[in-house]
Amino acid sequence: MGQYELAKQAFTDALGSYSQLQSTDHYYMGWCLYHFGLLFKYMGEFTEARKKFQEARDLFASHGEMQELVQMCEEALEEMESLAEVAQ
Repeated sequence: MGQYELAKQAFTDALGSYSQLQSTDHYYMGWCLYHFGLLFKYMGEFTEARKKFQEARDLFASHGEMQELVQMCEEALEEMESLAEVAQ
């Protein structure tokens, strides 16, 4: 198993733990989703990256006090749109 696959499994496990604990700590779960999106971006899996960035953005936005992080996710989503256009 390669490093990317190990990282994907680690993110999946972390998100599973958050869900299992029914964590209300949106900050750390959002960061996990955001970095999972970065992993997919580096792997060239732009559709999956976009999904994770959207999930992170929505989670940060639902908290209400994390507008800087919402903006960070919006910027990542804009970059995904640009990369998707270049790939076509």
